[in-house]
Amino acid sequence: MNKTNRILATVAAVGALAFGGLAAAAPAPEAAPQVPPCMQAPHHQPQNRIALRYEALERMLTLKEDQVSAWKAYVDARVALGQPGKAYDKPAVDTQDRLERRAERAEARAAQIRTVAQSRAELLKVLTPEQKFVMEKFEFQHQGVRRHANPHHGMMQGPGCGGVPPHGVPCPNTECPVRK
Repeated sequence: MNKTNRILATVAAVGALAFGGLAAAAPAPEAAPQVPPCMQAPHHQPQNRIALRYEALERMLTLKEDQVSAWKAYVDARVALGQPGKAYDKPAVDTQDRLERRAERAEARAAQIRTVAQSRAELLKVLTPEQKFVMEKFEFQHQGVRRHANPHHGMMQGPGCGGVPPHGVPCPNTECPVRK
């Protein structure tokens, strides 16, 4: 090897060692981004939000001993309504299979809704008029939370509101709280 090649080989070797040393000394890449501490609070977890909401309503209702069993049945039915449906092992192979699965899920959901309606009716039978008022008001105020609190969705519509009107058109209901 001549002198020029030796110098080039030495410079290349020193450069490779320096590059390797820099790479080893570099800080390790961060794993997944951390959840901010404010979002780790229990009230930010979806399952905890539901439980906290029902605990708050239970405290507001000041239930008597004879009302607790009906309350528990209602809460259990509402919580079950929010649980995910049946999971399938394999994906649907065709449209017929998808439609059958969809009908199956709709029937299961309808049965859950019937259970909620029945348990709520039983609860309303044992509540006092004041407790019924508190419960109705609480449900009315919190029903639209899932729907971005749009006053034209769900229970936030106001009495007799006919649904979401086209953009720029006022709600046809004269008693709608949002109508200006």
